[in-house]
Amino acid sequence: MDPLQRIRRHIDQARADGAEHLDLSRGELGVRLRVLPDLSVALGLDGDSKLPALRSIDLSNHDLDSLPREMERLAGLAYLDIRGNLIRQLPNVPLPPLIIDTRQWQQLRDQLEDRTIFGLQILLWDIGADIDFFFEIERRNILWLSLIGGALDRIPDALWRLEQLTHLGLSNNWLSELPESIGQLQRLTHLDLRGNQLSELPESIGQLQQLTSLDLSNQRLSELPESIGQLQRLTHLDLGYNRLLELPQSIGQLRQLTRLNLSENLFSVLPESIDQIQQLPNLDLSNNHLSKLPESIGRLQLQQLTRLDLSDNQLSKLPESIGQLRQLTRLNLSENLFSVLPESIDQLQQLTNLDLSNNRLSKLPESIGRLQQLSPALISAATDSRRCPNPPVSSSNSPTLI
Repeated sequence: MDPLQRIRRHIDQARADGAEHLDLSRGELGVRLRVLPDLSVALGLDGDSKLPALRSIDLSNHDLDSLPREMERLAGLAYLDIRGNLIRQLPNVPLPPLIIDTRQWQQLRDQLEDRTIFGLQILLWDIGADIDFFFEIERRNILWLSLIGGALDRIPDALWRLEQLTHLGLSNNWLSELPESIGQLQRLTHLDLRGNQLSELPESIGQLQQLTSLDLSNQRLSELPESIGQLQRLTHLDLGYNRLLELPQSIGQLRQLTRLNLSENLFSVLPESIDQIQQLPNLDLSNNHLSKLPESIGRLQLQQLTRLDLSDNQLSKLPESIGQLRQLTRLNLSENLFSVLPESIDQLQQLTNLDLSNNRLSKLPESIGRLQQLSPALISAATDSRRCPNPPVSSSNSPTLI
């Protein structure tokens, strides 16, 4: 598939999704662009096929040495990400606010003076450069800052004066401590800390009450402060791949969450307040040590939960309230200790995919046959011989295990 076809495919998908962001980065396209085609044509700006919700485009990490003049037609975007390119000359036309890196800043310095810079990725070897980038960020009111993917083991003190920041990326470094000063950045809406070595969070994290996205995955966290519950605008919270033993009760105050990843931790129980998170379409609790679920989990049915992943835990039974999750379409119960399932499972009438593999089940309840949307081919219920010494048996009154 040539680059233009790849671009059109991504644009078509974004159009179908009503997306606000179009990712045409090298990592997403799987090909390195050397010349950028006229995106205004591909985007259908002259017809009815344009993307009305589009606010930003990512063109990072290609081999582009220039931008076409036609980019003027995209000047109304919130931002255009061109980091990691070899751009030597910008067209003399209006452009969207730019996200650039410090190498580009130094190469294009004169051309950037009258441009709006939305964001800057500081390459770690440039922190001590002749240009005081932290001063420039403050002077030009830059809202987006990234210090990712290096050997940063301490956050520079100069960062804490950048109180205008709305996006801060500190992922994939060697940070072992997040100072209380983080609470000063009270305009942050996005904070990415994944891939560091944090073992705890300061209470001041609760002062970031504009946050909508918080990524704390791949750390060494064993607990969260109660103040996490003050982040009541959060829609995305990623806590995957940590060492968390429990969640604070205040987690239930995050009622705007639409994405919550709790996989790959050490949870044995969940707080009853989990039922207060009422907007979740997808809840991932896989690869924990859960031995029981709270009855309150059934009250999640009041809202949007469609996918629930409980695989790789130590569950031997489900609460009857599981039947109240009536919007579920996918339920993964594989790699647990189930020998029986509750009769209330027949209330999950929207269920299209059910994974019961590697449990201790010998047969399924009769009620499962009343799940009209569930194809027998999508019921995976193969037993694990290491857990169940007797082979699975079938009954004329219950679906056969497959």
